[in-house]
Amino acid sequence: MTDPRLLGTFQVRARLAEREAGVVFLGADGTGAPVAIAVLGAAAANDPAVRERFAAESARLDLLGSAPNAPVAWAAVRHDPGASVEPLLKLLAAATLTSPNAPGAGPAFAPHWSGGPDRGLVPPPFHPPPEAPRGMPAPAVVGVTVVGVVALFLLGVFAARSIVSGGGPVALPTAPSSPPSPPSSSAPSPTPAKDGPPGPVAGPTYGEGEKKYRMKLGGFPFEFDAPGTWGCMRSDRKPYDSRWICRDEGGTFPPTGRGAGGMVAVRKCPGPCDEKQRRTLRKDIVIDDEDWKRIDDTTMYAEVEGELDGEQAIRVAMSHVFPSARGAKPDTAVDVQLTGPPGERKTMQKLVNEIRARAS
Repeated sequence: MTDPRLLGTFQVRARLAEREAGVVFLGADGTGAPVAIAVLGAAAANDPAVRERFAAESARLDLLGSAPNAPVAWAAVRHDPGASVEPLLKLLAAATLTSPNAPGAGPAFAPHWSGGPDRGLVPPPFHPPPEAPRGMPAPAVVGVTVVGVVALFLLGVFAARSIVSGGGPVALPTAPSSPPSPPSSSAPSPTPAKDGPPGPVAGPTYGEGEKKYRMKLGGFPFEFDAPGTWGCMRSDRKPYDSRWICRDEGGTFPPTGRGAGGMVAVRKCPGPCDEKQRRTLRKDIVIDDEDWKRIDDTTMYAEVEGELDGEQAIRVAMSHVFPSARGAKPDTAVDVQLTGPPGERKTMQKLVNEIRARAS
């Protein structure tokens, strides 16, 4: 995972502690004096309410500096070697409502690194990084306010599109990649995980050994596995009962590139989940009627390709209805709409297949 090298005027040297809400870094000021810097996780920082709490709680500390509204939200205090960073961990917990005594059921986000234990990282010897532009890429965030730019990419309408319909998804060429580097003679190249068997909707499922992360999202009636570098942020919006924006964060901090991502959401059908109701529900997904393909009695799938924001992109979508109680008739709908580069088609299909299987 790539860490920022500069936060404000402070140079970042190493990690001191990690929590699901963010990271506490060891840094240095302009004189070389050590500082500790609390940084919100990218998914947490996508929530304006988290940033407001972060700013309010930071003001209670003896700050050297802070930037709660910067693309990477941080707060710095003096740090004696070997001293506890508990005040900064409490700051992160208070901002993101992850304290055991905090109200509510937990954080309204699920970054891909969340839930892991504090690894108690020991600061390694510091080696100055090579000179390079110090500006860090702003996290591509999704939601309302800061969230709007990537939401337009992940959820928006194609400027030009080619329809993929009829006899099933059409195989699409992936973007050309640069020639691979020659293998090192000293270390074997890692073997990538193979795709799993075909899924219940379209494309493959997760393969054996593929890195995944279990998403336990508030308001969702089931858990599901997302690709290992994906994170989800709550973005409730009517008519959905629970709506989340999930995207590939790239395994970096802050996230790099647009990657792939989009909406996963559930809601109760306003009446019986009959064909008329389901057609009405699908209008909230940015897919034209003619692009939907029936998979089974409860599932519709669509796949379109076109140009979005000047870049070639592919979109996959699913609308599936299922019963909330065993033996009952379908009364709940789960919608998925994912957008990304053509090379991410399989990854997005794996998530669609996973959600369909978990909702059954």
